[in-house]
Amino acid sequence: MPNKEPEPKNTPEKAHSSAAMTPDEIYRLESLKQRYSLLKVVFGTAMVGVVTAALPFIIQISKLSFDTEISRRDFVSNYINILERDPQAQIALVEYFAHVLPERSQRSLWVGYRDHLAVQYAKLDQKQRELAKELQTQTDSDKIRRLEDEVRRLQQQVRPIVTTTPVCSSSRRFDLLSAEYDTLFSTMTVSSSWQDLSNNFIDYMVANKERYATVAKATEIPWYVIAIFHVTESSSNFSVHLHNGDPLNARTVHSPKNRPPDGNPPFSWEESAIDALQYYGLTDNTDWSVARILFLMESANGFGYRTRQVCSPYIWSGSNYYTVGKFVADGVFDGNVVSKQIGAAVLLRTLIDRGEIDLRR
Repeated sequence: MPNKEPEPKNTPEKAHSSAAMTPDEIYRLESLKQRYSLLKVVFGTAMVGVVTAALPFIIQISKLSFDTEISRRDFVSNYINILERDPQAQIALVEYFAHVLPERSQRSLWVGYRDHLAVQYAKLDQKQRELAKELQTQTDSDKIRRLEDEVRRLQQQVRPIVTTTPVCSSSRRFDLLSAEYDTLFSTMTVSSSWQDLSNNFIDYMVANKERYATVAKATEIPWYVIAIFHVTESSSNFSVHLHNGDPLNARTVHSPKNRPPDGNPPFSWEESAIDALQYYGLTDNTDWSVARILFLMESANGFGYRTRQVCSPYIWSGSNYYTVGKFVADGVFDGNVVSKQIGAAVLLRTLIDRGEIDLRR
């Protein structure tokens, strides 16, 4: 006979769960089963409700996350497009890295790139001006049209950097302003309408170099710094005080008043000049770099323009870094007035470009 599978034997537990249970125990067991089934139904329904209610929210969160990622990509794409169209934005970004990177070698790379960009835009600006002059003498209508298109294209490329006035910082400390002076001076262009005036002043400076040299010897200040100061303070007039343009036949009556304190009027120009240079602190200086010269000049005139986010016309008038805004009286600023005085930086740049001085760093 084939082997029969052995019948399972009742375990003690099974024996207890059937015949060994009393009617009361069986009743309580059934009650527990029913309660457990009800709880399963209630809890399951609640979980389905929670999930159902939360599902749209979960989907929305996922969608927002996806949209955010797309927006980030669009922002980067749009920003890159703006940089390609806006030279000023490019230089601003380069300036940022030139100042914030921790390593000097890294900053130097960005400074070099910034200077390269500035030179390129200055060349574009010069080319634009040359084409504009050619347009004035042109009679061929087809060539005029081509020149106009080329000028228009160049204007779109250089307008942001050559016509936008930068915001000069509000600092008054040389250690914080030195890089700003160097940057603006290296990227500065002299406006065409100011070039003749600047050259005329330089001609006058050179013609009177001996007079400036006399004061330079007494003060140990370079002759050209004295000459520039002479232009900005008194329009190169040798019959007035270098301090402020008051007549030499008496002590000064405008700020600074009662200068020179020693001696008797009338004063010689050289006498007055030495006192003025001492008064403004130039005789205490030994650093005659571009940045230091411009800082000393601006210090003498005052830093009030910086509080109004205007690059001082005392320094930058006649360049692409000044457009409008002037103190028309002591403490009285008019944002609609344009300075008619040439800036110290423009004179310094013209001296260098003409080979009258050499300020290699």
